[in-house]
Amino acid sequence: MARCGVCGRRTPLTASSLCLGVGCIREAPADAAARIAKVHARSRQFFRLPPGIPYSLLAFHPQLFLHDLPVTSRDHAERALAAARGAGLTRTHLGNRHLLGEPYEVEQ
Repeated sequence: MARCGVCGRRTPLTASSLCLGVGCIREAPADAAARIAKVHARSRQFFRLPPGIPYSLLAFHPQLFLHDLPVTSRDHAERALAAARGAGLTRTHLGNRHLLGEPYEVEQ
């Protein structure tokens, strides 16, 4: 299990490349976005990626496994696309829009 870089908790639902837990994405989106922007900037600099490199976002839609996870919401996808464009990427694309769902319902 990886440790979340925002809250410090260990959880199996942590993206190892970002060290960001799913809970923090939902509970502290501003902190999560800041961490993502920092990791993104470092990786772009390290790999010397030009802003014109194609960047495609795809909806998650479980068909066979992971039925307990929701499909990507339209709002989430649009915010991710706006963040990519805000980071300076010029060739962005949001694919399979027909799979996007309703806003997430967060359990309290």
